[in-house]
Amino acid sequence: MRAITWRTYRDRVREIALGLVDHGVRHGDRVAVMSSARPEWAFVALAVQSVGGVVVGVYSTNSPAEIEQILAHSEAVAFMGETATELDKVAEIAARTP
Repeated sequence: MRAITWRTYRDRVREIALGLVDHGVRHGDRVAVMSSARPEWAFVALAVQSVGGVVVGVYSTNSPAEIEQILAHSEAVAFMGETATELDKVAEIAARTP
């Protein structure tokens, strides 16, 4: 296991938060996050919260239909996934979500 300093947390969270804002995420917006329990999940969650957003958790075991329902009902404006597999699942249903 590698050590992560608080400076690294700050820098990563800031980098992701600025990226979210550049992509149009605003205060009150919901951002769906699909990731296993790892530091990057915390970076993303803190970044979403730092711009005033709300994290919507999505399990990697969710089917595309379940993901579609979560995204539609949560009104998430963005999605962040851990791997290409997660992104592929979302690509299947993206046209049917807000």
